[in-house]
Amino acid sequence: MSARGLEADFKPATTIETELVERLAGLLWRLRRVPVFEAALMQARRVEVGQRDFMSLFSHDERKQIDELKDWLWQEREATSRPGRLITPDRKSPALHPSLI
Repeated sequence: MSARGLEADFKPATTIETELVERLAGLLWRLRRVPVFEAALMQARRVEVGQRDFMSLFSHDERKQIDELKDWLWQEREATSRPGRLITPDRKSPALHPSLI
């Protein structure tokens, strides 16, 4: 979503409304960048400690939750790879430890 798109959606009528829409556009742009930087940091850390040792950075409970989430993601991938099959709303992802969110 661009600043122009936000301006079209919100139609700011005053200077402060315009400033708020521009601020929102800037914040959304920054938020979209977070996963890119997070992935780069994780990759750099993996290289630093080695893939085999990467999971040792997490607690036992966190590793268990990561494994559960990985299994769930594989199941969802399998379910959605069949033609005409979508993720069903009743299939919920595992609860995540706050440190993994």
